[in-house]
Amino acid sequence: MDVTRDNFEESLHELSAAIKDPQFAFWSFDLEFTGLNSSSKTVFDLLDTPEERFLKVHECVKNFTVLQYGVCLFHFNPATRCWTARPFNFWVFPDTKQGADSCFGCQASSMAFLADNGFDFNKCIRKGIPYISPADQA
Repeated sequence: MDVTRDNFEESLHELSAAIKDPQFAFWSFDLEFTGLNSSSKTVFDLLDTPEERFLKVHECVKNFTVLQYGVCLFHFNPATRCWTARPFNFWVFPDTKQGADSCFGCQASSMAFLADNGFDFNKCIRKGIPYISPADQA
């Protein structure tokens, strides 16, 4: 389900109901950023410890912004032994109407990847759920 500013409230109710469903088993999430890697110091290594990986990811995301937040809920029906996936794709974009005109970085390869894979930048900007970062709230 695509979640935009137009159906945000309604979608939260559906998401909540899906989590309360007794057949709910687990969830996963995925974020689409305007970039992924800000320097050679943040390149992932297979031998990174969990702490090192977290610090590298944290350093990367400080320089970019989220354009889409995906949540997928998985339900298991023991009677049929079937799994059901319920995706929720939250389109988000910084709020430009609250006085904060935030700036964020973009990485050319990430933006090209999104475009090549059908990411709708117009939907993101025009219909994205507006948000203000904690830094812009101050």
